[in-house]
Amino acid sequence: RKAKLEADRQAREQAKAERQAKLEQDRKDREAKLEAEKAAREKTRQEEAATLQAEKEARQKAKEEAEAKRQEELAAKEKSRQEELAAKETARSQAEAKRQEELQTKEQERKAKLEADRQAREKEKADRQAKLEADHKAKEDARIEKEERIRKEAAEKALAKNEREEKIKDEKSAKAKAKIEAELKRKDALAQEAADRVEKTEKKRVKKADKEIAKTQKKRFKERIYSLYKTAVAFYSTEQYDLAESAFTEILALDPDHIEAKQYLRKIKVKKPAYEKKVLREEKDRQLHEKITLSH
Repeated sequence: RKAKLEADRQAREQAKAERQAKLEQDRKDREAKLEAEKAAREKTRQEEAATLQAEKEARQKAKEEAEAKRQEELAAKEKSRQEELAAKETARSQAEAKRQEELQTKEQERKAKLEADRQAREKEKADRQAKLEADHKAKEDARIEKEERIRKEAAEKALAKNEREEKIKDEKSAKAKAKIEAELKRKDALAQEAADRVEKTEKKRVKKADKEIAKTQKKRFKERIYSLYKTAVAFYSTEQYDLAESAFTEILALDPDHIEAKQYLRKIKVKKPAYEKKVLREEKDRQLHEKITLSH
């Protein structure tokens, strides 16, 4: 009986050792499988990041080429305008020189006529001619003084007008700069506020998810969802709706029950058309402002 009990005990210990070995092998197999899945997901994430970076670089290059083309067009227009102004100035100078020559010719003819009349009446009307010459000289001096005063007043008015135009232009530039700075600050504040709110909400979700998912798988899932959600909300806060929509869609692919991602996707569908109209309107306003600036 003792021998049989000992044999049973040894058999149980052997069976127990085999179960332990099998459990250990199963645990190693699961760990290897999890590591392989982790490596595959990391490779996918790197490929997606590379794709996004390539798209970003392509958009930046297209934007730079468009800006360079616009600058060339503006330079060509400015050159044409300068040439046109130079031609007008040359024509005006020539017309002014011609007018001065005609005035000088008329003045010479008038003086010659006065001289002839003076010589004809010199003997019998010497006293009266002297008086007439004195009166004529006084009138001429008054006329010259009046013309000089008119030219001075015109120059002062033109200077005052230029000063007013420069002041208005400086005020408009200051207002536009202040508006742009305020808009940038507002977007930064909104992005920070959204990031803080996202971080707080995501921490609550992660705490609840920790109770339902295995420890190793939960950690990787939580980090992936958190990173995607934070990035998506940052894109949404800065009005980059295409990138935000792509990120929220990826979140739902990983977690179909993600309530916040669904809510943001509904918001994007509502706001995206209005945002595209706003961007188009701002671009038209900017082009109009540039045309007005160039015309000044």
